[in-house]
Amino acid sequence: MGRSSKSKTSPDEIADAIRNQILRGELEPGTPVRQDDLAAEFEVSRVPVREALRSLASEGLMLWQPHQGFRVAQLKPAEAREILEIRSVLEVRALEWAFPHLGPDNIEEARDAIARAEATKSIDEWSHMNGVFHTATLGACGRPNLLALIQQLNNRVDRYIRLLVQRTDYRIQAEREHRAILATIEAGNLAAASLLLEQHIEDTADALDRFLADHRPDDEVDQASTSSPAPSHSILANSTPAAGD
Repeated sequence: MGRSSKSKTSPDEIADAIRNQILRGELEPGTPVRQDDLAAEFEVSRVPVREALRSLASEGLMLWQPHQGFRVAQLKPAEAREILEIRSVLEVRALEWAFPHLGPDNIEEARDAIARAEATKSIDEWSHMNGVFHTATLGACGRPNLLALIQQLNNRVDRYIRLLVQRTDYRIQAEREHRAILATIEAGNLAAASLLLEQHIEDTADALDRFLADHRPDDEVDQASTSSPAPSHSILANSTPAAGD
């Protein structure tokens, strides 16, 4: 992560920058980060850096250990399934609330997201369009806190879903399921749409279960290949823990 022309100083901006590196796979699970190095890179004191890392830890993206400091969190198969099970409950409820308010603009946005996901060769773009589809179908629920919680849960598994897209046929399955969900929404069939959404997330959990079981932390696949490589000068990707960080 190179220093930008305009220094990022707030904890939220620092957290956003680090979060993006985690989600893009540029910071692999288990990677240690040093507060001193981050403070130097962002040209700030350790205080906003510490706040940013604590915020990421609350999202499940960072882990703090005494005498070792912060490192990028690993995700275990059981944890991934639990996260997706919670997402299923929340997204189905959000869809129920959103359904009466879904109009032509929402449908068109969801349809466009599917088409762009199918057309792109970029993992970043596919992941973004995947999120756009879910936002288009759920965003009208009128519950911003619920949507924020769903997004937080999605952030915890997104980096692994990117690997599923690259290494398995999950992408084809997900796009097919999205089209089926959208068709039932267009038909005005909430019960069918809810059932398909629930099954879609269950299928994702099953696929992620299998993938994580085959790629444990000790032989983690190269996450940097899911996106553009991290710059060689990035202090994040080459740091070592310091006591008290």
